[in-house]
Amino acid sequence: MNKLVKSISAGALVAVLAASSAVVASAAGINDAEQRVLDELNTTIDMAGTQKGLPQDYINSAENYFNTIDLSDEQADGILKEIEEVEDYLESLNVPNLAAMTYAQIETMVAEAQDALDYVNLIITYEKPDTFIITDAEYNLVFTASIKSLDGRIVYENGDVNGDGVTDIADALLVARYDADLIELSDDQIAAGDVNGDGVTDIADALAIARYDVGLLN
Repeated sequence: MNKLVKSISAGALVAVLAASSAVVASAAGINDAEQRVLDELNTTIDMAGTQKGLPQDYINSAENYFNTIDLSDEQADGILKEIEEVEDYLESLNVPNLAAMTYAQIETMVAEAQDALDYVNLIITYEKPDTFIITDAEYNLVFTASIKSLDGRIVYENGDVNGDGVTDIADALLVARYDADLIELSDDQIAAGDVNGDGVTDIADALAIARYDVGLLN
């Protein structure tokens, strides 16, 4: 049973989502270079002990952009190199999320993000307290986001029904109460509670989670 993966944007990576929109090309579909960038955007980083990743809708936006352009291998190599440097920087800060960063840390992150955007002639700026703006070289608006909007959504992993990063008796109790029609769960929570994979979230799943919590089930 996997731990929770919380989706929260690393603001500099969001810049890469918009980056490809400035590249002029006629190809449709996702080429190998673009797929490499998408694969990296789908990974997570460790921020203060919690795995964080981009919200899925931003990754979908990146794929939509890539469907209209033709990113080169050279551009992808450069963007990936800079993404990795941003990821390393964020992991080194030991902060739980973007909102916990100081203005100076955010500005450093934005400066590193600019290195990625240079490959596609875009510009990122940070306007205090919480707005990121990406423009083309003529300062035409391409993308904006706020720190609040980048908080993303919780992805409930198998067995972790309450989304706290641990699969334990609290999750078993939620499933048991749901099965008894005492509470409602979201679709994602219901899916996470179906640990035996039979398509139904019920007392059998609650018992399995409880047994897992006391070490009787792997």
